[in-house]
Amino acid sequence: FENEEHSIIPRIILMENCGIGAAFCRSIGRGILNAYERNRILSEDKTRCLYRPSVLRIGGNPAIGDAGAVAIAAAFRMAISDDNTDGSALIMEELDLSSCNIGDVGAEAIALALACNPSSLKKLDLSNNKITDVGAIALARALLESRERTSGVALEQIILDNNVGIGDDGAAALAKAVSAGVVSSVHIRSCSICAEGAAAFGKA
Repeated sequence: FENEEHSIIPRIILMENCGIGAAFCRSIGRGILNAYERNRILSEDKTRCLYRPSVLRIGGNPAIGDAGAVAIAAAFRMAISDDNTDGSALIMEELDLSSCNIGDVGAEAIALALACNPSSLKKLDLSNNKITDVGAIALARALLESRERTSGVALEQIILDNNVGIGDDGAAALAKAVSAGVVSSVHIRSCSICAEGAAAFGKA
């Protein structure tokens, strides 16, 4: 995947519950960046086609942690599209980092990537992690900031189920993103949301 001599990369990578860690994520990140650089160089050659992964599911690997999330987020933040340099091009359809022992540091890194490259991702699964209100607020703020770079929906679906550290404050921030129309679907089951957080979504 990292090798610059290879011209074909798998579109779907499924490595759930495989014991992989942050080193794997760094490799994936370098591969994404290499793919974008090669596309930029070969952009004038219309006969060449370079694939990039569209689905990356690596959930159930707790060794990934914040370090792995930061590595993947850095690739999303730094990738430059071959046909659009304003940071609004799709990088990946789906990123599954569920049950990967990710906390607020990892969530904030992903949030920064989404703010820098809005619409770079369609579906983000961060369920069953250790994210609190701090991470949820960072993600919501990033989606709201994306309005400055792109119009419409910045993220189709974000899944934050079973992050028990997310309470009313995180829910209220996410509700604002829903109200602004920058995210279509928010999953926050089995968190610590009470009446205030639920009311925020009702208002949204």
